[in-house]
Amino acid sequence: RRMAHDARERMRARHESSLEREVVFLTAVGAMLAKLSKADGHVDATEIEAGERAFVRLGLMPENRELCIRAFRAAKTDTHSIFEYAESFASVARAVAIREMMYDILWDVACADGTVSVEERRILELIVTPLRIRPSLFVEQRSRRMRASRPSSRAADPYSVLGCSVSASNEEVRRAYRAQAKKHHPDLLRAQG
Repeated sequence: RRMAHDARERMRARHESSLEREVVFLTAVGAMLAKLSKADGHVDATEIEAGERAFVRLGLMPENRELCIRAFRAAKTDTHSIFEYAESFASVARAVAIREMMYDILWDVACADGTVSVEERRILELIVTPLRIRPSLFVEQRSRRMRASRPSSRAADPYSVLGCSVSASNEEVRRAYRAQAKKHHPDLLRAQG
């Protein structure tokens, strides 16, 4: 009987330990998203949307999302740093792939509003250490994100820009060009504000 009792106690302790790890994981996710979102001075709607996409990407159930959202709200005003939350996250997210995914998610949040502020960049550069991931990921992510944000080098089809077909005559192309030039003339646009 004593052995059965000890086995039940070990199972209960493992279950409690598992629940504690899950709470630490979810709290750290929500808090890191909040701290990075607020790093540029305000939380933008696009950053919140990026956080929602992060929940999907992490496969969080509705009750877990709620815990993350509560942690997000609380972390916007608490005194802990994003790096402290990153250490907590790394202590319970044992798989490197999960920690690297979280780093990618943080980049998504930083890029969500269209610009990465100096403070966001500093955080993304330094957070690799407490997340226990390769420091080279910062350079890789920065390069990848910069390439993705550059406009395509391929020029748009001139006929579609003018709004006429490829089979249009020279006169039709000339008329379409003049119409577009009038429509987009700087003096006209300036007058429209």
